[in-house]
Amino acid sequence: MSEGASIDELLTTGQTRLRAHMLNLAELIFQRVLAKEPENLTALRLLG
Repeated sequence: MSEGASIDELLTTGQTRLRAHMLNLAELIFQRVLAKEPENLTALRLLG
């Protein structure tokens, strides 16, 4: 995943990692989303 990945790409990748039970990786990806867009409701919801 490139540094310039879009929010949608990051969310899709994060959700894929969640489904694969790769929770640590999913968390890191959702944190990247929030670094770019702090109030992203999808990332906030998926982080719990």
